[in-house]
Amino acid sequence: MQRRISLHSTEPNFYYKVVGNVEVTTEAPTLFDDTPSIGDVNQLMGQQALAMGADAIINVEYERGFSWTSWRVLTGRGIAVIKVPVLIPENCKAVQ
Repeated sequence: MQRRISLHSTEPNFYYKVVGNVEVTTEAPTLFDDTPSIGDVNQLMGQQALAMGADAIINVEYERGFSWTSWRVLTGRGIAVIKVPVLIPENCKAVQ
């Protein structure tokens, strides 16, 4: 069974433990390639978070821009977390 990552643009309404930060950047290598989509970035961030053992990414944000090699760049970043069923005081946060 394939694990899925949930993405949240704000603080979620569940208890969690922070695993680390995730950040990915995609770009269109040539003028004729498709502009990177948020779906592309979400998939890459999800893979990165799964590799860290996370099951969610919170405070997700996106930034479009350009680089030395492309005029169409999309960066996504967030915080990889593990959902916990109850509040464990050490290194866990909860929504008030």
